[in-house]
Amino acid sequence: MFYPKSIASKLGFDLVLEKVAQFCETSKGLSHIGRIRSTDNHDQIIMWLQQTNEVLQIIEKGDLSFSLALDFDLQEKAARSLGFFYEIEDIKNIQSLLLVLQRVLVFLEAKATEYPNIATLFQGIAPDFELITTIDQIIG
Repeated sequence: MFYPKSIASKLGFDLVLEKVAQFCETSKGLSHIGRIRSTDNHDQIIMWLQQTNEVLQIIEKGDLSFSLALDFDLQEKAARSLGFFYEIEDIKNIQSLLLVLQRVLVFLEAKATEYPNIATLFQGIAPDFELITTIDQIIG
């Protein structure tokens, strides 16, 4: 009988990743799947479960709703930008991303005690939100 060498294969983790890949809507999502690894670090697993639980609570309560274009890859746009200009649609997507990030940060600042594990993920993020106004002034 054939036994897989890796613990991930023995547990069927590779099958889970294949299923997850089927639901990815963007190439960026697919690229993240290749970075997913299993772990036996108990504290890390507990933290991830707590973060997941907090996200589920936020979704269930409907406290933070937003819409964001799923097909926009900011890293790809940044890589192409050297020596080029952004298309208007790209600039609008960047503005939308900044607006959502601003809402998320304000929300988590107000609810840090309720969602401490998610709030920790966003600590130290300090985007230049003045870009939102600048984009409005330029594009209108």
